[in-house]
Amino acid sequence: MKVADLTNEQLSALIANHQKQGAFDRPLYAEALDELQRRDGPGLDLEVTIKCILGAAAVGSFLSYGDVAKANGCEWNKVRRQIPRHLDRVLAKAHARKAPLITSIVVNDKNRETGDLEESSLNGFVAGAERLGIMVEDPVEFLRREQEATFLFAERHGTL
Repeated sequence: MKVADLTNEQLSALIANHQKQGAFDRPLYAEALDELQRRDGPGLDLEVTIKCILGAAAVGSFLSYGDVAKANGCEWNKVRRQIPRHLDRVLAKAHARKAPLITSIVVNDKNRETGDLEESSLNGFVAGAERLGIMVEDPVEFLRREQEATFLFAERHGTL
């Protein structure tokens, strides 16, 4: 059976099982992430978002959720409900490629200078990390560490 033949529920279970096993480097895991993203509807693309995030990180800048939408050629108001799921998949894909949790630098527009995350966004970021098997004791410290790691990674590597 091909990944494209699976239901959304089966794809989600496949992804969750890979995460529980720490099997992030398996091609089937990446394929399932991509397929779920494709089904979410037109507009948001994991690779476009990764490139956008790393481009901002390379110059030491935070970016907004709206910037992610714009980089994908989408209007914010049409994709804003998809953004959390999309960023969670970007997080998983970056982790699978042994990169820092690059979504750490995507913040609300009003926090572009500081890199702070609103409580609900920070909770979502931490939950995503924990699904990947990363234990988080101090969410704010963890966020800052991942932001610094993202800037450094982009400076050194430029791409995933």
